[in-house]
Amino acid sequence: MKISKEEKSKLGGKIMMVVEAFTQRPVTLWYTENDKSNDKIWCEELAAKLPENGLILVDMGFFSFVWFDLLTEAKKFFLTRFRAGTSYKTKQVLSQGSHYRDEIIIMGNYRSNPCKHPVRLVSVLWGTIWYQYLGLAEKS
Repeated sequence: MKISKEEKSKLGGKIMMVVEAFTQRPVTLWYTENDKSNDKIWCEELAAKLPENGLILVDMGFFSFVWFDLLTEAKKFFLTRFRAGTSYKTKQVLSQGSHYRDEIIIMGNYRSNPCKHPVRLVSVLWGTIWYQYLGLAEKS
């Protein structure tokens, strides 16, 4: 079967699936026909599905100050990679060494809508590269 250059195939949309970390079984699934939609369209549904004191691991497609605040206020934990270039101010250094740094930060100090709640930033040096991870600083 040949497809001419004039014909364009349409993507089938986007799917979001929540998987339980320990059993690796699906918990819930959402679908949108909009193949160009941003992952953040599911932020509220994900927050609602996560139980209080639950933990969600997400990629940087969900990096959003508003969402981090929503999870913090709902007493839900999150872990994601830190987005390079995000402005922040260190509130407290909890621990540090030559290959790690653990600190409480306030993000968005140059924005009109900064993150309302402090978050925890853990940086780890692996070889010559620093990896940074962001999570809930403390229970509200």
